[in-house]
Amino acid sequence: MRTPLNEETVLGAFNEDPTTSIRAVALMVNVSRSTIQRIMRDNRQHAYHYKRVQNLLPEDYPARVNFCTWLLQKCGEIPRFVHKVLFTNESYFSRGGTFNVHNCTIWAEENPYLGYLKITVRFFHRRFSVNLWGGILGKSLVSDPVLNLLPT
Repeated sequence: MRTPLNEETVLGAFNEDPTTSIRAVALMVNVSRSTIQRIMRDNRQHAYHYKRVQNLLPEDYPARVNFCTWLLQKCGEIPRFVHKVLFTNESYFSRGGTFNVHNCTIWAEENPYLGYLKITVRFFHRRFSVNLWGGILGKSLVSDPVLNLLPT
């Protein structure tokens, strides 16, 4: 139930820690998540999500332009050239978790500078990790043959 006291508690929780989740505040105040969302919307608070970007240095730009020029030239010379290029990526998973940007939100009236946010470090007695690699070649998925996680 939405009451002035609940509303004040909700706004205070997000004011104290703008990165807290709606679910955590809903449990704390004992109201529904939709009520929390309405309170935030009515008070002009918005959910801003982290955006991952690759850090580029000034000396990186000429190499990127050269690669794009080369790729365009090859596409002009060889039909369907990009279908012969292996695009790859890898990801590292550990007991400490992964950084899932979908679960990281900051509530504020305006999009804040995210540099001040605290980082939570978790330590575990035993460590383990998995490094996964995969790629796309044309219309085919390619994965590490030792750890094939794709459905067959």
